[in-house]
Amino acid sequence: MKVSRTGVVGVHGYSGALRGACLPRSLGDAERTQVAWTMLKSSDIRLRVLMDDDGIEEIRWEADDGPEPGEQSSKAMILSLWDAERRNALRIDLWTKEMPVDDMNDFVFQTLMSLADTYKNATNDAGLASEMKLFAQDFAHKASEAARRQAGLVP
Repeated sequence: MKVSRTGVVGVHGYSGALRGACLPRSLGDAERTQVAWTMLKSSDIRLRVLMDDDGIEEIRWEADDGPEPGEQSSKAMILSLWDAERRNALRIDLWTKEMPVDDMNDFVFQTLMSLADTYKNATNDAGLASEMKLFAQDFAHKASEAARRQAGLVP
């Protein structure tokens, strides 16, 4: 089974930086190649990670099709790439040493919710996507409870 359409790069409420095209099977190989060639677009995403001996100071990024021109600052990032040959996910997970746990909880929750949407869009499996969102909501509830206990607000 193949995904229903190619992926979309999403940057905090922004999507469309890199959108692939699914070409109809009715086209012959030569026509598909010609259409694909004329539809290709390149878009670069650049990352800069500033570190010292104690950890990551700052994460900076810039995208040709980003929501704003120039470098943007970030406190955390998750980059996942699929190696189809090895059937293995390659990941880079980074966060700054000053990122508060509460912000990390929000970041992980929003990432899980977005990943559920991505899964639904790629597979058309609304049921499993819904299960993923339920897990994300359970995570957010438990993270909130843990934060309240840590702050001494709950016995």
